[in-house]
Amino acid sequence: MFTDKFNIRIFYLILFIVVADFFSEPVLQIYPFDLSKYDTYNKILITFLFILFFLSSFKKFSKNLILILPFFIFLFVILYGFLRGLITNVLINAINDTSSYLAIILFPAIICLNLKDINKTVNNFADILLIVLLLKFIVYETLCYTIIGFPSWKILLKQSPLLLFPFSIYLSNYLNSINNKRNIILLLITSFLIITAMARMLFISVFFIFLVFTFNKLKKIKKVLLIFILLLIAFSIYLTFSQIENFTEITNHLYGGDVYVRGFDYRKIQFQVLINRIIDHPLSGVGFGFYNKEYLIYGIFAKPYILELDLINFISKIGIIFSIIYFLNYLLLFYLVTKVKNIINKEIFFAMFLCLIGLLIYSIGQSLHQGYLYWIYLSVFYSFLFLELKEQKKIYGRN
Repeated sequence: MFTDKFNIRIFYLILFIVVADFFSEPVLQIYPFDLSKYDTYNKILITFLFILFFLSSFKKFSKNLILILPFFIFLFVILYGFLRGLITNVLINAINDTSSYLAIILFPAIICLNLKDINKTVNNFADILLIVLLLKFIVYETLCYTIIGFPSWKILLKQSPLLLFPFSIYLSNYLNSINNKRNIILLLITSFLIITAMARMLFISVFFIFLVFTFNKLKKIKKVLLIFILLLIAFSIYLTFSQIENFTEITNHLYGGDVYVRGFDYRKIQFQVLINRIIDHPLSGVGFGFYNKEYLIYGIFAKPYILELDLINFISKIGIIFSIIYFLNYLLLFYLVTKVKNIINKEIFFAMFLCLIGLLIYSIGQSLHQGYLYWIYLSVFYSFLFLELKEQKKIYGRN
């Protein structure tokens, strides 16, 4: 019905709108104007493009079971959470909560695209994501300086966790001696944006990715040390702009003071709520659409089913058995990564997989996993991996 070029452009447009989204940014709440009223129109546009892309791209599925099995496992877990929610929770709540996960159905559409150079496409995505988030950062800093009179050095954007993607890609490229100067510069910019987000779970995710690369590339310890120095430089630039002069101010700034203490105490309460929920429903879970109507002010939000302890909340909804199935599915994805024969491409997919795990780690303490951003990234990673292995099969045969 549509040409391959048209479908690819629709796909790129969807990703651009999702990343460039200004209308649902929580940071805008501090400014004397509100763009959230346009968020509904933005989501309608995304939904329309999503459906158009799916209908115009979807063709026959692959007959290779091992390649498509992760997709059906993800669907299976989502379907269970939805059906469990239908039984125990309000219908509209179950539907609303499930809607974010449905971005996984991008997979059967993306794998029908005629993407000839996956490696180049992945690197282009990393560049575009970094450029868009850098521009958003500049816009918010300009607004803050214009309205308040001084810049803010805690800019946690809705898409900030996705900075783990360019961070992983540029780090992988540098350690594999691919365009070193360019990747050093891009790593510095990416690290600076991650640091300005001042999100502790994001720092933990970066540390995890850096640590895995370190152990994986011990033979290139000099390059690893240079990246560590680069992170320190990015942090020093951040401290300079923040006008922090002594060690005490640094530790106070990192610690976050009373605001971070309140946030930590708040999450301890959330953790206990979720643990009690898991204890009460260990095997079956509470289903999608469940939330405690008496829990603070969550009832006023569009999706009150999402807590900051996102991943633990998800486990409480699907139960322990389906959680085990769900997380084992990531081992299957990693197994598929190990089957990539092209060394350069294998490194790229390994970096993307590390980013995926980093996003899961971030979701332990923050909200991401139960949102559409995570599932779009998962779909893109899985689809590109599928396309790589499919092309590899044409070149090398079944073995």
